[in-house]
Amino acid sequence: DITSLKEKPEEINRVIEKCQDALVILKACYKYILSGNKDMLDKIEYLIRSMKCVTDPKSGLSLSTTMIALDDLIFDDCKQIVLTGAPGTGKTYSAQEYIKWQLMTEYLGEKGEDAIAKFNTEWDESENDKGELADRWRMVQFHPSFDYTDFVEGLRPIEIDNKMQFKRMDGIFKEFCRKVAEENGEKDPSECPKRFFLIDEINRADLSKVFGELMFCLEEDYRGKNHTIKTQYSNLDTYFKDDNKDDNKTDVFKKGFYIPENVIIIGTMNDIDRSVDTFDFALRRRFRWVNVEVNETLLTTTFLAMNKKNDSLKTEEEISGFVKSVMDMNSVFSEDQFKRIFKTPKDYYVGPAYFKGLFKNDTKDAIWRNKIEPLLREYVRGRIETEDFIDKCKGGFIPESKKAKAETSDKKTDMTSNVIEAAEDTPDSDVEEQPVQ
Repeated sequence: DITSLKEKPEEINRVIEKCQDALVILKACYKYILSGNKDMLDKIEYLIRSMKCVTDPKSGLSLSTTMIALDDLIFDDCKQIVLTGAPGTGKTYSAQEYIKWQLMTEYLGEKGEDAIAKFNTEWDESENDKGELADRWRMVQFHPSFDYTDFVEGLRPIEIDNKMQFKRMDGIFKEFCRKVAEENGEKDPSECPKRFFLIDEINRADLSKVFGELMFCLEEDYRGKNHTIKTQYSNLDTYFKDDNKDDNKTDVFKKGFYIPENVIIIGTMNDIDRSVDTFDFALRRRFRWVNVEVNETLLTTTFLAMNKKNDSLKTEEEISGFVKSVMDMNSVFSEDQFKRIFKTPKDYYVGPAYFKGLFKNDTKDAIWRNKIEPLLREYVRGRIETEDFIDKCKGGFIPESKKAKAETSDKKTDMTSNVIEAAEDTPDSDVEEQPVQ
């Protein structure tokens, strides 16, 4: 009886979870028993993703809506993706957590489901380019000084036999692709596990200088050994610092460089940064774009994940209150009187990353004073509407402050009225006339 569940939300959640489990099993049946009907798999996958899933049952990781969006695109064979949106929406964090989720699934398949603790240790080491997982993913942050020699290859001074020599050495991306290509060997690309390269703040570098001739390789149809290119220093032998010698007999890129088909490139960027214009249309076409918006779903799933990660004891009612106060504050950006300042209001919404302190015993007043107000003042610096905008945002985030301000204003009004009434009630005879000078 569906109507009996109306007043029992916990029962509804339990039913949803059971349905989701059934869909996962059904998907597995189609994939492994019925040889995989892709149309049916896509439909089942869509149903699974449409349901609210906060925690992956196998890995125990909290899944944000951004992670699920990434998984959908990669499931559809997208190899180059950019997460874009307002600051503080957790784009980089979600990308890292998604990579962790995928690599953990692979790792547990290799080592057994009781190897989660060992994986977490390996993951921490991989963030410092150490351990078994270091060759399975890599992260770099772009900046204005970052160029082709850092990313692809360049000439570096090397001391050999007490003499300084300039040698051709791989940049961070080419070095990563080399390790993936060596791991793949002669295997069919469809059998190779996915490897991830994360570029944080992808729009902060001069991308034409960074990518160079890799613009060709970034076409998704031009991946793999059949689409090699000659890089800028291809006439020189590559120096391998690990072996301390030149050894091009084992160089997988001896005949030319290529991006392995199983390398997934994920970039992150903020929409409102001035350097966003460095992404020209040719480069934009080579990436799939995911706009991470600040909305109730994103805030709820992120706050729940923060609550769990920090072992906080916030109730669902408290978290719902936090979500409402943040959305009330962000709604001020869309008010008619501020549309002249914020042409695209949602690009300026304050994201959940600014509110981590709510789950670490920070007060809303402290978060407002130390994080939110300075950001908002920077948004409207030099505008005559600054104070009105700040007051309205604070009233949305901390309703108590709005009420207190209104009460203070009422008291001042009452005091002014009392003074005026007292003056009007004073008889003229009681006022001493002053002689005219």
